[in-house]
Formats: sequence, C-alpha cells, structure tokens
Amino acid sequence: MKNNKRPDSQNGFVIETARLAARKGHRFVIVIPPFRSDYRRCLPGFEEMFSELSKIVRQEKNIELISFLDDKDFTETDFGDTDHLTLNGAVKLTKKIRQYLNENLPIQSTN
Repeated sequence: MKNNKRPDSQNGFVIETARLAARKGHRFVIVIPPFRSDYRRCLPGFEEMFSELSKIVRQEKNIELISFLDDKDFTETDFGDTDHLTLNGAVKLTKKIRQYLNENLPIQSTN
C-alpha cells in the first residue's frame, strides 16, 4: 500500500510498456494476485487500491487486467504469509492464469 500511494507514480512505465507491446503485436496482461483473507479485510476496496491502474486500463485499450484479489478458490494454506503464495498456491494461480489466457485469446487480424 505504501508504494501504491506514493506521489511519484511509476504508471508511466506501465503505459510505455503497454504501448511497446502493442507496437510489437504482443498482449499486455497485468495480473493482480490474491491476498490472504485476513490481510485482504484490512485493505480498502479494489477500486481504491487500484484506482490509478484502473484509469490506465480504461485509457489504454490493449491492457488486460486479471484480478485474483478476492478469488475464493485460494485458502489460507495457499499462502506462506499475507501476500505470498506457497508452491501449491503458485501452481493454482498459474493454472488460473493459463486458463484465462486460453479462454480469452485475442482476435487475430486477417491482414
């Protein structure tokens, strides 16, 4: 949260990276991982935490945002601490990301 609220935002790097990805024909996907439930209850809502990022995603049409922040499939045993996944938790998240990417394939241009 302290980095989230810093006045010297690094969102410019996100924008430039997204634009570079678009020029190269690559997907640009931002993944927000889950947090352990006790930690999550102490945090503000998604829109407050990620308001600047949400604005960027709305402006830059080529950015995909996947949030697992409140994903109920993750249990306490998936976390080593409040916001770091164990190996099993990481495998679960990787499978979910892969599933999302496969189910949301970008439409290929026929040009």
